[in-house]
Amino acid sequence: MTTHTPPPPTEFTDLADAVLALLERAASIGELTQDTEGWEEVARSGERLRERTFLIAVCGEFSSGKSTLLGALLGRPELFPADVGATTSVPTVVGWAESEQVRVVTRTEPDGFVVGAADLARYVTDAGNPGNAQQVVEVRIGLPSPLLRDGICFVDLPGIGSTNAAHALVTNAYLERIDAALFVSAAQTVSESELAFLGRVTERVGDALVIARSKADLVAQYGEDGVARAVADVRAKAAGALGVSPDGLVIVPVSALTSLMALGDPEEEAASGVPALIATMDTAIAARAGSLLIAGVLDRLDAAVRGARARLGLRLRSLTDGNSPEVVALGEELAERRRHLEEVTASEAQWTARLRQEVEQVCADETLKLDSALHSVRSRAQSALDRAGHDLNANAFTSQVLNSVHDEYTGAARRLEQRANQALEATASALGVDLGHVQVDSSFHGTRAESFTEPLIHRRTKTSLGRAVEAGGRAARKGGFWKLMGAGLAVGAALLFPPAAVAAAPLLGAVAAAAAGAAAGGVADAAFGFRDELQEMEHADLETRRARLRKHVVEALAPNQEEARARLRSVVATLHNGALTALRGALGRERAEVGARITQLGEDLRRTRAQAEEEAARLRPVLAGLETLGEESAALRTRVAAQQGRLPGWNDGDAPGER
Repeated sequence: MTTHTPPPPTEFTDLADAVLALLERAASIGELTQDTEGWEEVARSGERLRERTFLIAVCGEFSSGKSTLLGALLGRPELFPADVGATTSVPTVVGWAESEQVRVVTRTEPDGFVVGAADLARYVTDAGNPGNAQQVVEVRIGLPSPLLRDGICFVDLPGIGSTNAAHALVTNAYLERIDAALFVSAAQTVSESELAFLGRVTERVGDALVIARSKADLVAQYGEDGVARAVADVRAKAAGALGVSPDGLVIVPVSALTSLMALGDPEEEAASGVPALIATMDTAIAARAGSLLIAGVLDRLDAAVRGARARLGLRLRSLTDGNSPEVVALGEELAERRRHLEEVTASEAQWTARLRQEVEQVCADETLKLDSALHSVRSRAQSALDRAGHDLNANAFTSQVLNSVHDEYTGAARRLEQRANQALEATASALGVDLGHVQVDSSFHGTRAESFTEPLIHRRTKTSLGRAVEAGGRAARKGGFWKLMGAGLAVGAALLFPPAAVAAAPLLGAVAAAAAGAAAGGVADAAFGFRDELQEMEHADLETRRARLRKHVVEALAPNQEEARARLRSVVATLHNGALTALRGALGRERAEVGARITQLGEDLRRTRAQAEEEAARLRPVLAGLETLGEESAALRTRVAAQQGRLPGWNDGDAPGER
């Protein structure tokens, strides 16, 4: 690296030093630098001022001749490949160096590596580096060119309007770092996309702009009038798009190809327009590069200061007015909690009455259903007994009836619990609280019925012979001699055919006896009278048994039915009390929680207000400091306006790649 003895201080160097000192003070204000994106832009411009480098973008649409023109301006066309395909999305930065150097910076090698000029196409063109597969970030070139000696740096940016979207992305991003621009246009007439891009450029650099109407050799085929018309077209359209006076635009027609083919011929070189462009760049930009650089730093600093003052001013007003987001959020939550507490307190009686009514209605419904079900159990038992014969098992039948009572109670208790919890859940959902779940004991064993010992029935004490004799006697008493004879024959038949009399039923014996009696004496009447007496005796015995069973079932059923009703009443009370207790408990907890949160919010609000006062006290001097910065920046700007400063002697000889 070559070093130089710095020139003696001048008014301009003192001005630059004052701006840098102002930046150092600004950097110590955290509220200013917390806007990271805005402050990084200020810091970048300050670093260029510290290094005394002035960045000029060479930009335009794809295939406008930018690279060729820059090669002609610097006398090194081979450093800017332009005839082997479109350049990739890789910017090329060119600055002063004592000797030529080319360095390629990639994502994997941020310090870069040195390459020869002949190898550049391998890194910066689509043909040599398709899709930027080598991840090139930037190419840095150092040249001992007089055009670069006073701290001027050019950056050749990828053209916009190509099919490669990455070109436009890189170019637009780089525009945030430039201090001036050389805009190159080659179209027969300026396009809308060129004018839009030119507008973005001038938003950044203001009047530090030179427009080159490139490829003038093609226009020159139509004579000087053709060149004049082309320049006039660019001037008129650009002025209209930018909203400036046409006379305020600096436009130079050039032919880089003519310059490169001049081979030292002064007339050809002059005809190319390149010398005129160099002179224009010198007077329009380089001669006031120092002023533009300092003004750019102050512009970015002022923008950052204005943004910080606006942001902090709003914050201070919100703090002093009690309207800071923190205070407002706490106040809103506090008010909401208080409203909720009032609603819970005011609605407790209403919701308690509503829940009580719903549970009572459920209980009344299920109690009525149980009574109806128990009545049905008794009715079904009565019907079953009316149909029963001698083979009915009394104890099994009684157990079955009592189990029906148990089942009816269990079902009623479960339905009651289910419906009561549904009412509880509906209330919980409406209130937004947890009321839990109430349960009942649905088990029911009832009163066990004693085993039924059936009393002795008269018919069971007599043998079949005795029953036949009794039936015959009763028939004889009712029918006289012949019926008495028939009865005797029936008895005889019973004695002759005991199995039939016993197994097939007394009626068969009676018929047989009657038949025998009829054969002997025509006493059929007596046989049928005997049959009727047997049937009457059988029916009387069955009815007696049924009556005794009915009495037993009723006696066993009554206490179980009463217990079922009593247990359901206790379930009703349990559910009723449980539901209301759950509701009151939940509302009580809600009141306690809301009250505790209100207390906490009150404390938070007082603490936040105290913090707001502390922050406001801290912000006031910060805002005063920012106001002072703005005033000092304005004073420096006034001094800058009086200067037309170059950057002579400020370059220390390093190439851009060495910094």
